[in-house]
Amino acid sequence: MISRDNLYDMTSAFIVIRHDVKSELNDEILLETKAKLKNQEMDKYIYEILVTICDEMIRVFDEKKFEQLYDLADCVHSLPEIIANNHLTIPDRYWKIYVDPYRKKWDKEFLLKEEKAMRKKKVRWFCIVAILMVIAILAVLVLQHYNIIPSIPRKAAEFNIELITSPVDYNNNGIDDYTDIMLGAREDAKNHPTYKSAYYDGGYPPDNEGVCTDVVWRAFKNAGYSLKDMVDADIIIRLEDYHNVEKPDPNIDFRRVKNLKVFFDEYAQILTTDIDDYEQWQPGDIVIFGDNTHIGIVSDVRNSKGQPYIIHNSGQFLREEDALKFWTPTAHYRFDASKVPDEVLKGWN
Repeated sequence: MISRDNLYDMTSAFIVIRHDVKSELNDEILLETKAKLKNQEMDKYIYEILVTICDEMIRVFDEKKFEQLYDLADCVHSLPEIIANNHLTIPDRYWKIYVDPYRKKWDKEFLLKEEKAMRKKKVRWFCIVAILMVIAILAVLVLQHYNIIPSIPRKAAEFNIELITSPVDYNNNGIDDYTDIMLGAREDAKNHPTYKSAYYDGGYPPDNEGVCTDVVWRAFKNAGYSLKDMVDADIIIRLEDYHNVEKPDPNIDFRRVKNLKVFFDEYAQILTTDIDDYEQWQPGDIVIFGDNTHIGIVSDVRNSKGQPYIIHNSGQFLREEDALKFWTPTAHYRFDASKVPDEVLKGWN
């Protein structure tokens, strides 16, 4: 069966192509990616979709339709990782959020046959699943009635988990940094910006647009920090550590997860990625997922096990959710302003 690492590598390849659609290496990258698929065991529907994507990107690249290639790479770059994180399946919401806009702009038939085939496969099991769902719903209702399982999110105190607060209140608003960061992320979740990956002059997207990294700088803004300015300053000082930055670009560097990982590796406490070590997950912590391609902020809400919710933006409906059951954390941090030198520490202006 195809491994998560192979799927993460495919996502990385698509991101590289999106970053430079005119690169002469793109054709080679796509052919190599397609060739690797032939040696992998996987669901035939998933295989056909991934091969179709590679073929379409090769065609668009060969025809030098670079604007379309950018939109196509933007449309599909997260799909391999989504497949990896969803038990080698494609959630229905992917088609609506990512594929439909591309179809409307460029090709109404793109992956349409493959989508219909996958939906037809699901229909075959609909009756059995429907019956099982009814039984499951009735069971849940009974268990909730007797308080065997909770029907509402839980707080740390219910699990005797002591909340950790920061000794720093950088913006002097009477609220510690960790809480400020968490509340800032929650404010962004309530605002529910449309998921849109784009390049913006000045760096900042409008309040009604954003991606996962925008949750983080907005959260830090609420604590009084300018994450953009801090990352930009650190890149100037430690450019050799930022392996994904060939030439500093303040308009986008702070919105790259891999750059944020370099920053937090240096200026934050590095914590466990064991989601069952409940006490180590505190509100305002930063968590990175997958192959350093997604990031979020830890909430003060927990599930029935005591695992924290994550505030993040991958285009999903609920921006504060029980995400750790779907996403695998690969890095976990707690920001420590005392570790940041004066030439890097920057306040929000």
